Amino acid sequence: ILLSAIISFNKHSSVLTEIGWNLLQIRGISDGIWFVAALFVAFIPFYFFINWYEKSLANKKRKNIMILLIAFMLSLGSVLYTKLFPKELLPWNANELPWHLEYIFQAMFFMVLGYLFKKQFEEKFDKYNSLANRIALVIFYLLVCYVPKVMHVQFPMIIDIMYTYFNQLLGVAMIVALSKVIKSNRYFEYVGQNTLICFALHGKVYSVIQTMLKKFAGGIYSSILNSTVVSSVFSVIFDIFLSLVLMIPAYIINRWLPFIVGRKKYKKKD
Repeated sequence: ILLSAIISFNKHSSVLTEIGWNLLQIRGISDGIWFVAALFVAFIPFYFFINWYEKSLANKKRKNIMILLIAFMLSLGSVLYTKLFPKELLPWNANELPWHLEYIFQAMFFMVLGYLFKKQFEEKFDKYNSLANRIALVIFYLLVCYVPKVMHVQFPMIIDIMYTYFNQLLGVAMIVALSKVIKSNRYFEYVGQNTLICFALHGKVYSVIQTMLKKFAGGIYSSILNSTVVSSVFSVIFDIFLSLVLMIPAYIINRWLPFIVGRKKYKKKD
């Protein structure tokens, strides 16, 4: 918010107004670093949910079905709320709720999946995580993700919701499968250790670079954005470039301002 008051390429309200909205954490309304608040709130029901799961029925298979079904139904209810609740009924003319309450069960559903995967299904997953299966998974995901977009397919609401869930689950499976075979390096480690800084500052850096692209390569940039496939490839390349640029403020913050991200005084490594 303070950076936006100093330099910005978009319209902004006063600093006090934006800080006030930020404290309410309504998605899309000056909700800076929104994912921190959203995950914090989502962990509250997740904690009680898992606590109930671990103390409930002894039958593991039945417990798994119950926890998945309940978590999915809560998530689906949250999605239906965002699709159907009239936006004009709330003072801010949006159906998003303070502190992302409309989103927490969607996040919790994937938390539950991750919990069960780590506890029970990871070893089975690893047995089938062969090169051939990874290639097939990537190809299948890309087809599911992009064919409807390229062909401009319009699904009815319920089918679109189910398609989105399927696409998300397939994407998570693909990322997990690939992550298990990609070797770590200093670049991955540094970005991973500074994700909070990257998330906090990427929007500002992106805004500066995007403005420059519009000014000096407007025609080419517009052509890229108008193509689903080309813009997707470009976004990956752009993200890598952005992560390299963000290493500079990450180093500065870690070196001289570590308290901003809740870290102790910087210590130089041998």
